[in-house]
Amino acid sequence: MRSLLYPTRALCLTGLLILWTLWSVGSTALQRMLIPDPVWQRVQTSGVWRVGLDPSFPPLTTLNTQGQPDGIEVCLARQLAAQMGVRLQVVSLSFDALYPALWSGQVDSIIGGLPFDPLLTRDVRYSHAYLDGGLLMVWQSTRTQPARNLAGQRVAVVWGGDGDRYLREAQRRGMKLSPLRFLTPAEALQALRDGQADVAIVNAITVYSDATAHGGIRWAWPPLLPLPYHIAMPAKAHRLQKAINEALHRLPARGKNSLPWLWSHCSP
Repeated sequence: MRSLLYPTRALCLTGLLILWTLWSVGSTALQRMLIPDPVWQRVQTSGVWRVGLDPSFPPLTTLNTQGQPDGIEVCLARQLAAQMGVRLQVVSLSFDALYPALWSGQVDSIIGGLPFDPLLTRDVRYSHAYLDGGLLMVWQSTRTQPARNLAGQRVAVVWGGDGDRYLREAQRRGMKLSPLRFLTPAEALQALRDGQADVAIVNAITVYSDATAHGGIRWAWPPLLPLPYHIAMPAKAHRLQKAINEALHRLPARGKNSLPWLWSHCSP
């Protein structure tokens, strides 16, 4: 009997050592199996996925004629909810109240042009990117595509914006170009159409909105400066994160370059 005791103890210790090793190296599968997810449990029990957003950033989030939240990201959230087999409940919030509402448990997730923030990863989990709202190089559709390095181009940007900072950095690297600075993205694109500029650098959301309304422009992919958008949820919501990522993967539009599909199917 005693001869069997030591091998049994050795096997138990070995098993514990293996579990500790897997845990210490961050085995996601093991942690999902052993750590409960109260957020996902609440979503499944109630059949409702509560998503907070600020409906004042059209066309991503806006209010429809009935005063209800709508827009591209609301449409996306509806499709994800359907994929997960739950009902979507949109909670309208101000932008600065999104993360506090998430942390207080008022909502299960938040959406609204949210970039990945490494400073928040102790308290927040992010989904895979569902689109990229970064800076696109735009030119008139009647012209050939300009050089991506912008050398020798007259470039229209928004004064003090990301495009302006991109140009200043290019100039610091020795690139010879002619910046043209405007107060709004619409003015920068109008300067392009008027022939004042050879190229405009504008965020992808504005580019698609302008192209839908006016046409006459083309753009290059990938963005000059990427800005992927993610859905955020509490750090403990690892199973909800997995469900959202799987739902995103099943959609016809996958990954950061999904804006054309989302725009054609979800723009108000």
